[in-house]
Amino acid sequence: MGDGPTHSLVVGTIRPVQANSPVKEITETDVLARFWKLVGGQFGPTVVGFNILNFDLPVLFVRSALLGVRAPRLFDRRPRGNHCIDLYECRRNGAGGGKLKELARYYGFTVAEPDVDGSQVEQLIAADPEKVGRYVESDVAITWQLYRFYKGYFVR
Repeated sequence: MGDGPTHSLVVGTIRPVQANSPVKEITETDVLARFWKLVGGQFGPTVVGFNILNFDLPVLFVRSALLGVRAPRLFDRRPRGNHCIDLYECRRNGAGGGKLKELARYYGFTVAEPDVDGSQVEQLIAADPEKVGRYVESDVAITWQLYRFYKGYFVR
């Protein structure tokens, strides 16, 4: 959220879900509930992501529905809407693409963790869930840098 430190919850790790709560194994339901709490409400924060309209949000909504986690809001699905800014869509303007970490390197941003192919995630979670957390936090940091870099050019 904002310029604050990056925090992640990873399914299968053991930690408190929130500050001052008991330590427990994190479930997918915990992760989804925490996400919706952070962005909840009709007038929640603008969510910024990279390919968030075509990947992240659909996955979050489907997994929430399957697990019975109520999503407190829908999103205006325009790439530069009031609810969501998709940096992938803003940059490409219908042509080209590129991966997040490729763009980061192009712009000279630090890439703390190597890219992971989506087909590797299940094995990685089983082998080293903390590494998944570092990978996700690295993506969040790069996305925030990219948003600040694009602000005033591709995004408001």
